Amino acid sequence: MYKALILLVCVAVSIDARGLKLSGPGRHDPAIPNVFFKDTKIVGGQVATQGQFPHQVALYERFIIKYFTCGASLISPKWVLTAGHCVVGVSASSLSLRVGEQSLNRDSGIEQELSAKRIILHEGYDDDLLYNDIALIEIDGEFNLNDNVKPIELAPAGEEYDGGNCVTSGWGSTREGGSVSDDLRYVQVPFVSDEACRDAYSEDEVLSSMLCAGVAGKDACQGDSGGPILCDGGSSSGTLSGIVSWGYGCARAGSPGVYTQVSQFRDWIKTNSGL
Repeated sequence: MYKALILLVCVAVSIDARGLKLSGPGRHDPAIPNVFFKDTKIVGGQVATQGQFPHQVALYERFIIKYFTCGASLISPKWVLTAGHCVVGVSASSLSLRVGEQSLNRDSGIEQELSAKRIILHEGYDDDLLYNDIALIEIDGEFNLNDNVKPIELAPAGEEYDGGNCVTSGWGSTREGGSVSDDLRYVQVPFVSDEACRDAYSEDEVLSSMLCAGVAGKDACQGDSGGPILCDGGSSSGTLSGIVSWGYGCARAGSPGVYTQVSQFRDWIKTNSGL
């Protein structure tokens, strides 16, 4: 009995550590303990309706038990796009993907689940600086498309943004350091220019292959990593502009969220997936 209890505790700690690493940004404010920034949820948003974000994907990893790790976006019936830090060190055989998911803990019968066939991590991915924080997942099979499950169109190659609102969605925490949300949530956040974002962080941290968005009280947070941001007017039916990547805390004043800019990786996506 005593040995069994120790084993269960060890498994729980191991899963928690792996989940923290996978479900959020790899960068954090050096003044704050690192553990609070290992996973990113929607702060200042609201619960999405069924089918509002039909491209939204939930990633699960199997390690003794199956547990939620990150968000992602469906870009074709057999390809998913996510953040590199969500899948680094993860084997395809341990990963499953769910679409049509509204609640992490309550099934509606609409959900579809398939296993991953292959993970393609960007060859230039940097786990410390989160450069090239992007990965493709090839699905073992194809999802059946319907009103609740639809691929999202990718932003055109080279597209840039000059203001306006964006919308990001996920099952991440509703406050910094909180647990993931049971329900899919979304929030509108203002676009932040590269110049303003570099002023908030530094020249070396924010590259031209990243985009920034967010304002005090509204942001992505723990558990949203890998999920989508759409910056063409703040609509839930636009093109995929970015991938939730990193930030200092959640919804802090002067610390916008940082996203991998999809338009800067269209050649890489096409080379590896044909899309």
